[in-house]
Amino acid sequence: MSDSSLPSWYAEDVVCVALVPTGQIVDWSPNSYEPEESIWPPEGTFVRLQAIASELNLKILDTLNLGAQSRLCKNSCEALLSRWDDMTDAVEGTPGAGWVAAMRLLLQRCAKSDDVEVLIEGP
Repeated sequence: MSDSSLPSWYAEDVVCVALVPTGQIVDWSPNSYEPEESIWPPEGTFVRLQAIASELNLKILDTLNLGAQSRLCKNSCEALLSRWDDMTDAVEGTPGAGWVAAMRLLLQRCAKSDDVEVLIEGP
């Protein structure tokens, strides 16, 4: 995918990447559960990270549908972490570098526990 066909790193909408208890309903309604550990990268950044994941053949991340809520279980987080250094190298020096570092921390927490999963949901 050419860089010119991708949105700006700073596209205004955001994507939620959060650590949540396994099976916890997150529907964003008033007075409902909201994740305590979360990051909110710009949608453009996340779309660019997905394109990089596709180029790296980094399965799972490259096929997520931002129009739906996705959950990554322990095994998925472990699989992503096994190749995360490739992602880190690919985004070095870009606006995505800090987001990739923050995502690594959430993936690591998920990979170490059977009680949490990573929720990813776009605008």
